[in-house]
Amino acid sequence: TDLINASSSDWFRNSSNITISLIVNETNNMTAKICINWTRIVKNTSDLTAFPHNCRNATMTDRGTVTGGLKNYTYMINYSFLKPANGGNVSFIFVVTDRLGNIKKINNTNHTAFRIRVDGTAPTARLIEPNYKSIETDQTIKYQCRGSDEQSGLKSCTLEVTKPDETKYTRTGCDTEHKLKLTDTNRAGTYKVKCIVKNTVDMQTSTAAGEFLALYPTEGEEE
Repeated sequence: TDLINASSSDWFRNSSNITISLIVNETNNMTAKICINWTRIVKNTSDLTAFPHNCRNATMTDRGTVTGGLKNYTYMINYSFLKPANGGNVSFIFVVTDRLGNIKKINNTNHTAFRIRVDGTAPTARLIEPNYKSIETDQTIKYQCRGSDEQSGLKSCTLEVTKPDETKYTRTGCDTEHKLKLTDTNRAGTYKVKCIVKNTVDMQTSTAAGEFLALYPTEGEEE
């Protein structure tokens, strides 16, 4: 099989169309069918009673011969088949029949190499703020951007800082303590800080922006 549109860890977003390709080494082949099993996730638990949980039969599209006389079949699992759920696992069985009525069944339902994992839930994001919200521009202030994702896992955590003049800069790292210093806080005014988290399938969550005030250092009184 060739699972198109997967992330680097073979996770799919539940809005993906997934194309499955089957190469058959039988020139006398007539039909190829695929039976799709969909076990969705409800509250992080496999739901064997959720619709559609049973094997769904479909005829694969004959794409003709490829190199060496092999035959190529494809089938696209439309995103609408996966969309209703929070995520889950898709597995499948191939049934190939030749013109003489011989049948070959290939059961991949228990083979992790052919498993399709679907993530339909966005990650969580949390902005860890300091207790104090006012500094001088030459002082430092610390923030953390934390995230979690129980399905495909985290891809990135980004701390986005907006300066008083509306210019932005970012710091990356999940659970990393970011120390904002002079080059980050060299303008007086109100700064806005936001935590942006992405999971492996690029679903994104952002927190509300926190704020702190930076003031120019107070000059010492003349003696």
